[in-house]
Parts: sequence; C-alpha cells; structure tokens
Amino acid sequence: MKENKHIVLVEDDDDDIFLLKTAFEELNMLDKVQLFRNGQDALVYLQNQSEPPSFVISDLNMPVMNGFELLDELLKKNFFVNGNPQFVFLTTSEKSMIPSHSFGESQFSFFTKGYSYNQMKDTLSIITTGKA
Repeated sequence: MKENKHIVLVEDDDDDIFLLKTAFEELNMLDKVQLFRNGQDALVYLQNQSEPPSFVISDLNMPVMNGFELLDELLKKNFFVNGNPQFVFLTTSEKSMIPSHSFGESQFSFFTKGYSYNQMKDTLSIITTGKA
C-alpha cells in the first residue's frame, strides 16, 4: 500500500460518518480522508484530481448517486489505472442481499460496517493496512 494514503469516503448517514471519522482519527488517518455525502459529489471531485486516491470507500445506498452508480461511472471514464484506486463498498447491507451487478473485470471489495464501533474500526484498519 502507499505510505501516504489519500482516502475518498462516500457516506450519507450522520451516525456512520461520526463513527467513521472517530475510527479514522484513532487510526491516525483522519487528515487523509475527504468526505462526500453522495456519489455525484465524489465523482466531480475525483474527475478534477491529478492523482487518484489510494482508496474510494463508498456506502451502497445513498441519495443522488449510489455506490454502484459511482463505480459504474468511474469505470466508464477509465478512472482505474494499475489497480488504483482500490474501490471498497462499506455498507450495512449483507452481501447476500446485494443485487448482482456486472462491472466487467473490475475488482472491488465488499465489507460490512459491523455492529459495533470496534468492528467498524477493525474493518477500516483491514481495508487501509491489511491488518486489524
């Protein structure tokens, strides 16, 4: 992983935002997180950056543009180069409840937020460093 991680977080739920920010702060990464409340705002931001972030961590269900639509738009625009950024869905939805979507050969990860703050923090650590 890159040493200087830049993370785009796409989340609309205020409670989850609070928990995610707190977890990133404990992981000493809050200053590397750029928050957006829907996929459309994140897409505009990402299109205007000269360097891709290390990670795009997105909720699935959001207003304006959901996580699947965001990933689809990024793929249409050939945003992913050499596996960067890593696209991660972080959601409360169970994987078995997610409708089947085809994104060609695109690789993305799927994580559930967990049922406690500690589970969420451990999940973020796994996503960003590969270890809890």
